[in-house]
Amino acid sequence: MSHTNTAIRINENTAVSVDQRPKLRVIEGGLSQSKKCNHVRAFALPTVRELAIAAVMVALVAAFFFACSAQDAQAHSRVDDMLASAQYETVTVVSGDTLWGIAEDHSVDGVTTANMVDVIREANHLESACLYGGMQLLVPTI
Repeated sequence: MSHTNTAIRINENTAVSVDQRPKLRVIEGGLSQSKKCNHVRAFALPTVRELAIAAVMVALVAAFFFACSAQDAQAHSRVDDMLASAQYETVTVVSGDTLWGIAEDHSVDGVTTANMVDVIREANHLESACLYGGMQLLVPTI
């Protein structure tokens, strides 16, 4: 590939040379010292669209949390109503029993095993789920 320079004469004293090859000029250091920025921006400000998406996501999470809280409150209210009129029986813990297993064995329709564990713990003033053989527990029967 051959590249030629073309000279154009404008008048007797002036001629312009046109180089047909593209030139790449590397400038080291970028801006001069007087034009350098005083700070570097670490991130771009969010756009209106990004802010709108974030707001919708926050609203959805809040709505989900509210719905779950309301449903949980309803479940606890139903459980409280059922257990307020419940009779309790005494169960003797044997080696290998767990609070979860006892709650499953004495399940109540409409009450989750986790809720039943909480009810048994509250009825027996247990601070933990640790049981030992021979322990007497009050368990609701409905």
